[in-house]
Amino acid sequence: MKSAFTLVEVLLIIVILSVIAGSAVPSFRRSYGRRVLSQAVDDVAYLMRYARARAVSEGVSVRLRFEDRVLRLIMVSRNDETPREGQAVGRGLRLPEVVGLDPVPEDVVFHPDGRIDEVVFAVTSSDGKYVLSTREIPGHVLVREE
Repeated sequence: MKSAFTLVEVLLIIVILSVIAGSAVPSFRRSYGRRVLSQAVDDVAYLMRYARARAVSEGVSVRLRFEDRVLRLIMVSRNDETPREGQAVGRGLRLPEVVGLDPVPEDVVFHPDGRIDEVVFAVTSSDGKYVLSTREIPGHVLVREE
């Protein structure tokens, strides 16, 4: 006679595995949300550091503009602080829908001598909050989790 699992035993195993998988889903969802926020913060900080490096290397001011969930770098001429048409650098950085800025900062100017306009703002989501600041150390972008 062949030994096999009964239908009841198979269903019991399926129920147990479903309960285990169901309890893991919220943990995965929280981890994914924190990862999206962390990546957005890293991207914004990188873009700000890139803008400073570009301003120093090119010898011109670079403006970081915050427009409708997109961050854009705009080159500014040597003698004029107003950007001209066609001076955008790259495609810009689009923030994920679940991530917001609080408050949405005004344009930030990165100067050729390495200075950065003072700005403090938070990158937030339902999974956490990071604060980016150029106020503490002149010419640097600091990131801290709150």
